[in-house]
Amino acid sequence: MEVRLIIIFVVILGSCGNKSTQKLEADFNNPVEQLEGTNFSPVDTIKLDSAYYYFEYLNSERFLVKWGNSFFENCSQDTFDIFSNGYLSHLEYNNKWILLQQSCGTNCVLNVILPLVPNTKELSFMPVVYNNINREIIITTKNPSKGVFEIIDFGSNTRKDVLLNNLCPAIDKSSCIDSISINGNTLIFFYEGSKWNVSNPDKRSEAIRLGFK
Repeated sequence: MEVRLIIIFVVILGSCGNKSTQKLEADFNNPVEQLEGTNFSPVDTIKLDSAYYYFEYLNSERFLVKWGNSFFENCSQDTFDIFSNGYLSHLEYNNKWILLQQSCGTNCVLNVILPLVPNTKELSFMPVVYNNINREIIITTKNPSKGVFEIIDFGSNTRKDVLLNNLCPAIDKSSCIDSISINGNTLIFFYEGSKWNVSNPDKRSEAIRLGFK
């Protein structure tokens, strides 16, 4: 009797294992089928003049990014998630970089930058408040409650922090920023100040010299 029970138990385990394996194989081999019934559709190859990118789905929730041109193709070292509000989408590009963007929640933007050089890793930044691929500048929120932001020159991989004073009363100080612009070697933050309320805008600006020494 004990032998029969053991045999039955082994058979049941084997059956569960087969089903799990079959589902895993289906996820990897048929990513399109895994996306059916969701709000998302597979992304075709996106051609950008002489470059391109596309997504390779690992399952219904995760994907790799592949990109290149007629001479090479790179594959992302990281995997990316499909969020409830979508997946990565093309924002802009030039002859050195492709910039993809995805919302990752309230006051949260993910930027993925694809270098148009063979055998290079993608660059990922979040939460992003400003990007400029022509000047190779990304600005992220480093400490949302204190108003500390990080300016990143992703071309040279140099960084520096900047503290904006007298920001609006928001818990996440990135909400206070109206816009950011570059004028020559000067970065200008336009934001609502500490006296802001619903009926009283408190427009302020602060200029930061671009320099990473």
